[in-house]
Amino acid sequence: MSVSGPVMSIADGAEGVLRVGCAGALAYSFPAEVLRVTAAGLPGLRIDLHQGTDTHIAELVRDGRCDLGFVREPVPTARTRPGPERQESDGLVIVPGFFTERIVAALPTAHPLAGAHELNLAELRNESFVLPEPLSMPGLAARAAAACREAGFEPRVGGSCDDVTSALGFVATGLCITLVPEGVRHFPPPGITYVPLRTSSSQMISSIAAIHRPGADRAVHRVLALLDEATRP
Repeated sequence: MSVSGPVMSIADGAEGVLRVGCAGALAYSFPAEVLRVTAAGLPGLRIDLHQGTDTHIAELVRDGRCDLGFVREPVPTARTRPGPERQESDGLVIVPGFFTERIVAALPTAHPLAGAHELNLAELRNESFVLPEPLSMPGLAARAAAACREAGFEPRVGGSCDDVTSALGFVATGLCITLVPEGVRHFPPPGITYVPLRTSSSQMISSIAAIHRPGADRAVHRVLALLDEATRP
């Protein structure tokens, strides 16, 4: 019996195991999309999912413990250079702007502004914020700080966290508010209300990059192509 069929399908990225890491709030919604498009387009390919901070996922991919990762830009510790759509930097190939999502405010449900249809960020200037740690979530930390400054204030720090789940824990106590990617709304713990922000600031758009190592397996490129097609407007 010839084995050329199975060998070719594995080499072509249609079968085998692909280790995928999703950072931060992406873990609440994006893995389902990865599994859905892969099951439909590459039914012989198994996906093993890993979750962590942006920094942790970048390290997993860089060290070869994950084949493909999705993190918020800028990619942690990667010295990204302006240039082509796909950039190689710091041991990673980066596909910038893979998709985007807006930043929203997470408020305690009992907060007076929790019932608003949308808010101006400046309306939150007197609130205590729980802020992401720059070493763990550099992209979200930088955008939150810059957006508050654009709105005319420095956020009053009520706490810090190294992942989105911890930030939401602060909010649920009623002690703080925070800014999170809108995908977190798929994860509605008790006591938290998500309110869109009315702003034209580019800081309120979180951009997601796909990352992998140079010479990645064919399966990486096939999955990226499927996801690109599925998320294209």
